[in-house]
Amino acid sequence: MRRTQLLWGVSCMMLAMSPCYASRGTGWRWYDDPTPPLKPKQPDIVRTTSQAPQPLSPQQQLKAIQEHYKDARAEAVMHPTVKNAMIVMRWHQYFLKMSDEFGVAFKKALLVDPTLSYRATYPLESVARQAY
Repeated sequence: MRRTQLLWGVSCMMLAMSPCYASRGTGWRWYDDPTPPLKPKQPDIVRTTSQAPQPLSPQQQLKAIQEHYKDARAEAVMHPTVKNAMIVMRWHQYFLKMSDEFGVAFKKALLVDPTLSYRATYPLESVARQAY
């Protein structure tokens, strides 16, 4: 009897020291949510006495973009390298993306206010033309 108690005690101690029981209460390993990484503290903003530069107006921004594009295009024409051609192609992609965004905004504006549509005033469909 004493031997069984001793074996029982040793086996309980071995089980208690096993890795399975060491992490009791945390759930299954594959269900544990990882702890989120700590975000670094944002540095305090230091205000200086000098004034911040004034933001450019939309017209000034457009003129600056046009100047940068003209410079890149002139550089690519005068010195035709792969790098210069890639720069001009990136400018073209930028202009296409911006024109797409403007087109989407234009269509959304027509959804908000359909009276802005030219077709509302001057219909193009044949049945609507007859009624017009």
